[in-house]
Amino acid sequence: MSALSNLVYKELKELFRDPKFVIGMIVVSLVIFPLLSKMFTYSIESTKKATTITIGIVDFDKGYFSKNLKDYLKSVPNVKIVESPNISTLTNSSEEISAIIVIPKGFSHNITSNSRAYLRVFTVIRRFSLIQGSSSASVISILNSYKRYLSTLLLKMNLPDVDPLAVLDPLLIQEGTFIKGELFNIPSSTLFQLMTMYYVVIPYSMMFLLIIAIQIAATSMASEKERKTLETLLTLPISRSTIFLGKLIGSAIVALIGSAAYMAGFMYYMKSLIEVQAQGLASYSMLSKLGLLPSKISFILLGAIVVMTLLSSISLALCLGSFAESVQSAQSISGMLAPFIFLPSLFTLFVDISLLPLPLKLILYAIPFTHISTATRAALENAYGKLILILLYLTTFTAIVLYITARLFSMEEKILASRLFRRRMLRKKR
Repeated sequence: MSALSNLVYKELKELFRDPKFVIGMIVVSLVIFPLLSKMFTYSIESTKKATTITIGIVDFDKGYFSKNLKDYLKSVPNVKIVESPNISTLTNSSEEISAIIVIPKGFSHNITSNSRAYLRVFTVIRRFSLIQGSSSASVISILNSYKRYLSTLLLKMNLPDVDPLAVLDPLLIQEGTFIKGELFNIPSSTLFQLMTMYYVVIPYSMMFLLIIAIQIAATSMASEKERKTLETLLTLPISRSTIFLGKLIGSAIVALIGSAAYMAGFMYYMKSLIEVQAQGLASYSMLSKLGLLPSKISFILLGAIVVMTLLSSISLALCLGSFAESVQSAQSISGMLAPFIFLPSLFTLFVDISLLPLPLKLILYAIPFTHISTATRAALENAYGKLILILLYLTTFTAIVLYITARLFSMEEKILASRLFRRRMLRKKR
């Protein structure tokens, strides 16, 4: 095996020997996310299930429309009605009553005399839970449905020749969207919901990947210093560029494995919770039809940008990690990069960079992590020129950081050599 292969193997062995990486990055990602997914999915499904809602009724009216309301509630699936002459009996009942509806005296008279009637609705809370809250909201939703039913019924009674919908909902709105000069008969809100998934999920997933990579690389460099193994490596007949390249490749491999585990768990979590509801069409098929999916060339360029972003972040972490003398200080230094990863992408999510003043625009473009969002948007728009410029900038930035880090290794080698020389001289004097 070559010196570089041995160094990469050593780097991987040391990183995987540390339980923080194996358990914290791989095992936790593959276990916690599926558990969270199952837990939330079960909670949501149990809430959505056709559980019986028990509603207490206190009828002081005893009129036609109070009976009409009770008949309507009884016709609603999975609704149980419990009638009582007073509220206290219902609140002390053994029944799991979600809400109590009080129909006041004069309810039917007000409706028939074209006056507004009212109901009193009391929510019964025995314990605080999400399911309890959803049951209470369901009761209000049922009553709002009855209001629409009652409006239609009154219009039919008073104006038999008029279509109730023509009065209650007299205006129909048909939406359309022009995309690149072509008309599509879909609401813009539906399109933006689908696009948000790509504009948000992809960049933020990449951000987590970068943070993992930076932590691994910086901690790896600091742990070498802490255990004094870097001193030994720099005294061996191996070029500093080979040592640096070995650490870079080893950190990149571990970062990719950890990120893949994270993304696998995260995507399983998202897939379990997110249901695409876009007029019966899946998001992929709709965006493909609209021509808003990246082409093969855009995918290739975006993949290259992802790789270069990962390499630039790792090289930057190795550069910063060379200043750290312990793992704790390396973690603190790498933590300082987190705002530079999150804030630019968060900013570009809500603001169009092209509309900003030139100085602010240049500052944002100079930060390599800004291009996580800009590259995703350019890929979706198939803007090849913009993708190539981003790739060239990231390549240049990575090359500069690698050069600086290599120079730091050279300085480290000279410093360590002088230290070893002084130690040997002291031993000879003794």
